[in-house]
Amino acid sequence: MEKTSVYTNDLRDIIAFLIAQNGIEGSLILRMDVAFWNPDTDILWPPIDTAAIGYSNGKFQIRINNNFWDSLTVKQKLAVLRHELAHFINKHHARFGDRSRELFNIAADMAINQFIPDLPAGVIDVAKFPTYPKRESAEVYYELLKKDPKVKKCYRQFDYIIPGGSDLENAVSTSQADQILKDAIREKLNQGTDPGTLRGLYGGALDKFVTDLTAASMINWKTALTRFVCNFTRIDPIKTLKRPDKRQLSPWGSRKERLPKLIVAIDTSGSVSEELLHDFFGQVRILGMKLSEVRLITCDAELGIDEIYRPGMEYKIKCSKIGRGGTSYQPVIALVNKKYRNYDGIVYLSDGECPLPSIKSRIRLLWVITSNKKFPGHPVIFTDDKYNKK
Repeated sequence: MEKTSVYTNDLRDIIAFLIAQNGIEGSLILRMDVAFWNPDTDILWPPIDTAAIGYSNGKFQIRINNNFWDSLTVKQKLAVLRHELAHFINKHHARFGDRSRELFNIAADMAINQFIPDLPAGVIDVAKFPTYPKRESAEVYYELLKKDPKVKKCYRQFDYIIPGGSDLENAVSTSQADQILKDAIREKLNQGTDPGTLRGLYGGALDKFVTDLTAASMINWKTALTRFVCNFTRIDPIKTLKRPDKRQLSPWGSRKERLPKLIVAIDTSGSVSEELLHDFFGQVRILGMKLSEVRLITCDAELGIDEIYRPGMEYKIKCSKIGRGGTSYQPVIALVNKKYRNYDGIVYLSDGECPLPSIKSRIRLLWVITSNKKFPGHPVIFTDDKYNKK
């Protein structure tokens, strides 16, 4: 095994660049170790001439030969890291089976290299094989390579995929890889990344995870709304020296954490039915016992009401002439970012028939959508079909 695991200065810069690009690669590489192997001092078997990715001792690790790394340009270093991450995303380490390790390595390289520019010279490229199909799996390329002995003579594996051990270890590592991918994708979605920008990456290897994480909520919307509020409600008291323990058992007393404040934004462009408005505010009144303040903001294409919520205000919305124009989410988000960043969250009720705002909310945002089941916002819950207007 490696003797040391160290980030070099230029690697820190490259990882910082990946993170700054707001892509999935930055989130993934922070969830694994990068080990530099010095062939002059460290002992590693098998020896690595370039780079490798593997799973050992319960974690994923990218291993890089120091001399090889120093010979690359900055763009090539970025490409090498993306190459190793692509092996991880496709879980190639657990897909060897009883296949030839060297040939499967070449096949796996062929499957991912077509999506990664700026790789070092000499790597295998499916574009150089006009009879080979593009965007296929490593297994498909492996079967083609088995029947093409010239390829093995002309190309060698660029890097190494350290294969898993037993079937049990492969199952464990695959499950752990899936969880890492889900966590990274969920992080990007919660930061406001458009799910569409994640689809199609690495030949569509992330599509299933994106679909699962953006699928419509299968739980009752009222339950989901309650959970959203409870997520920023502190249940346990805070320890403090300012209020000593009344039983004198400890110098530390306790005080209750402040109750959170919530903003409820309503799309008044005519898309929300009176029945849903009644049920929605009924749920808000119940949640009011867990909140110190609820602020109501209405908006169609322009801002309308902006007041502290009081029971009965739903009838004010129903009977007034407020709204009923076009729809835009931009005014509410801009207002919240400017004046109400001290609130803990926003619940935005709409039909979802409007593009997402170009600015991101500075506080937590939950979309409650009545009709558009393909609404791209995240996180999102969908109300029952009975509320949809005919």
